[in-house]
Amino acid sequence: MLRRFALTTIVCAAALAASAATPGLSRAADFPAKATYLFYIQGVPSGRSDIECTTERGAYIFRSTSILTNGQLADTLSCRTEFDQKTLRPRFFEYSGRLSGESASGTVTVQGDSAFSQTVRAGTPMAVRLKWTDPTLIFQNFVPEHLIVVSRFLAASKVLAGRFTILFPADMMFVPGAYEVSSEVELPTRPTPSICKKFGIAPQSSFPFYMYVEKKSSLPVYLEFPGVQAEMFLRSAFGDDPQPKFTRSAAPPDER
Repeated sequence: MLRRFALTTIVCAAALAASAATPGLSRAADFPAKATYLFYIQGVPSGRSDIECTTERGAYIFRSTSILTNGQLADTLSCRTEFDQKTLRPRFFEYSGRLSGESASGTVTVQGDSAFSQTVRAGTPMAVRLKWTDPTLIFQNFVPEHLIVVSRFLAASKVLAGRFTILFPADMMFVPGAYEVSSEVELPTRPTPSICKKFGIAPQSSFPFYMYVEKKSSLPVYLEFPGVQAEMFLRSAFGDDPQPKFTRSAAPPDER
């Protein structure tokens, strides 16, 4: 189930032009230095992710710590992801923690037309090499910084719909995916409402989910996953007590 609700990195060889690399370690100019997302499942607070972003040697460096609780299951994950500043192509992804109740760690390195993975799941090591094509999405569970990069690609897109490839890095499995511009929506953020573009993202053979990207900042301020009745709120936009759309007893309501 968790695979179906988020965590992602979208990349495109023709992505936005990024700012010039800053020598040493410094704040990324066009991504927030810090951000926190709050997780809700069926209207119940279910965890959070705290993210930091810097630049180093021509790359955006995202670091995060996340926890997700769902009934008796508690997953935790520490991540580090590197993206090329000019193309937003991923260079490296590293994670460690617990997934689906099992210890898990691994790395994915993207070089040229190949992606190399070394993972350990429940004590079992595995190494995989797969062919890489652009644009490709790294879609890892509850890693909101990947969604932040997705939002920059979607906000800059000149078409109403498109396709890409999705990589589930913990499983090293590629699947086709698609996105579309759904509508423009006003959300009750603070201190004033935000005008957002709503994007639908559909991995093949899985539930679609929806990302609401604030037009001014190009940041996803809200995400909904109707198939599992899960939501993610940008804390700086909604505060510590957002009003979830889904409830534990109700069926998923109509789309906003």
